[in-house]
Amino acid sequence: MPILPLTESTARRLGSTLAITSPVLLLKELLDNAIDADATSMDVLVAPNTVDRIEVRDNGHGISPEDFDGLGRPGHTSKLRFLEELDTLGGRTLGFRGVALASINALADVSITTRVATEHVATVISLAKGGGVATRRHAASPVGTVVRVASLFSNLPVRQRAALKDAQKSLDRMRDLLRAYALTRPSIRLRFTVLQNPGLSWSYPPAVNGGVKEAALQLFGMDLASQCTFLTFPGEHSERDDGYSNFQDDTECSTRQEGGAIFEALLPGATADPLKVSKGAFVSVDGRPISTALGTAKKLVYVFRRCFEDHFATTASRNPPRDPFITLNIRCPPGAYDVNIEPSKEDVIFKEEDRIVGQLESFLSRIYPPSAPHGSKQSARADVGPSAKAGAERSSEGSLRSLPPQVR
Repeated sequence: MPILPLTESTARRLGSTLAITSPVLLLKELLDNAIDADATSMDVLVAPNTVDRIEVRDNGHGISPEDFDGLGRPGHTSKLRFLEELDTLGGRTLGFRGVALASINALADVSITTRVATEHVATVISLAKGGGVATRRHAASPVGTVVRVASLFSNLPVRQRAALKDAQKSLDRMRDLLRAYALTRPSIRLRFTVLQNPGLSWSYPPAVNGGVKEAALQLFGMDLASQCTFLTFPGEHSERDDGYSNFQDDTECSTRQEGGAIFEALLPGATADPLKVSKGAFVSVDGRPISTALGTAKKLVYVFRRCFEDHFATTASRNPPRDPFITLNIRCPPGAYDVNIEPSKEDVIFKEEDRIVGQLESFLSRIYPPSAPHGSKQSARADVGPSAKAGAERSSEGSLRSLPPQVR
């Protein structure tokens, strides 16, 4: 068979099925775009079968009429111009490739209602296949954007049947995704509505001046939130209202000055009831939620679970939960990681992964010192004195070697 170019529509559909593999990933892309538009409120409406309709409404800055023709066109984005800019974007933008809307448009019917502050009325656009405007009309709507996706995977019958079969799992994963965004960006109001099935709907109204602990309270209830404390590492060495400290020593001061990572964690305290905190792990980098089943995040969660289980091994009435709660955001200097490594953007590659893992293990070793033998008296708080630090400090290389083969 001779080498011949694919038709434009075939190439577009092939690339799109790699970028948008499920209704959940489609929703993630729309949420990322809304956050990048500075939205503080996002409403998600989903059909019970997850393919007839997925809609995201936001109160962001909207789309300028001058940009309408670029909508849904591959490689069209307002977020960067050159690949080298990725090193400096960090958490300032979640999207960057200019392919998400184009991919969605190749797999479904897309309409957009949008208005910027300088326009008196909104514009309703249906996208043409290949991008650009097929039809437009004016309508009354507030500043912001509504993206409605209909008939997802209608041109890929096997993919659509799979999505229909997994609809309930997809709805559960969508709620989990929204919880991850609420913990990562607790000031954003979120609402999830399953059409014709209000029992599956969910909402998150942020507390005034609330943070991640207030978000956890709303998402998981008082039983969990009361067991947790928020810490930064390295941080200013000051006592917190909950009796814990933000930890910092000379090595960590040096880390900050050199542009090292800073961990922001909401996690169970050293005297928590381990049976009340089995809600899983949530990890983000510069406010970008990433999968805990991939790469460095998987290793970090393993280190947390190991430290947690070692600490509570002799204090729990039964074995500690296998999936204890933590929400961890890693703040990094520009250029510390690469976000452009796989289609879903659910993983990053750190330039100094061993250092990241070693830092977290040092931090957690102070909060969760291993349990004392039965019959001995154990302090209710992690000892952060010199002797404890000496025992807790481990080399980054040693931390990675201690991971089991399936996690490395």
